Amino acid sequence: MSCKRKAKTLNFSDSDTNSAEEDRNPEDKTDYSSESTHSKVRKNKKKRRQHDEITGEFKKIKPPTFNGEVETGEEAEAWLSGMKKYFQIYNYSGELKARMAIYNLTGKADIWWQDIKRMKQIRERSLTWKDFVKYFKKQYLSDQYYEDKAKEFYELKLGNLTMKDMCRKFLNLLRYLPYIIEEKPKVQRFLSCLPTIYKERIEYDNPKTLEEAMRKATFSYDQNKRRMDQNLN
Repeated sequence: MSCKRKAKTLNFSDSDTNSAEEDRNPEDKTDYSSESTHSKVRKNKKKRRQHDEITGEFKKIKPPTFNGEVETGEEAEAWLSGMKKYFQIYNYSGELKARMAIYNLTGKADIWWQDIKRMKQIRERSLTWKDFVKYFKKQYLSDQYYEDKAKEFYELKLGNLTMKDMCRKFLNLLRYLPYIIEEKPKVQRFLSCLPTIYKERIEYDNPKTLEEAMRKATFSYDQNKRRMDQNLN
């Protein structure tokens, strides 16, 4: 008697399991294993924790200040670049960006702003970042500054620079000439900065991009330097 009842119980359990499997949608791709679910939960928690840590670190960053002490104009340009990077962390409106920038003007720069604000009757609360940048560039980054940078670009030569330093300076000055877009004029201008010994060798390889020309120039320069060092020894 007890054996028969046990068999019935087992059959009932098997039937119930089969029924549940049949009722499950065959297109359902959900992984029902508890181990897989727990793994996903752990991964999501880890991602959220990493995101919170990164966000927290960014919030510790303070915006740069500018005191108006300018020698070459690059100090003003660097400050503007620093403020733009800072604004990438926070979703500020154009008006709030302007007010944040004004707050971080110190010394001579602050005096300049107070003067121009009175003279032009500027309402800071309605001033946008775009308008502030116009005032700032007119004061600290004049047309002459950009003309001098363009002149420096066209007069650049390898001279006593290392090839790596020359490449860095070339790229730094190139951004002041936004009209040079195509790779060919970039390559031609770069080659004109080099002595004949490097220029002819790289021209023979016919580089298609500025990056390729710089890579070949650096390789050739390093190779030539090693040869000279060996001769000295």
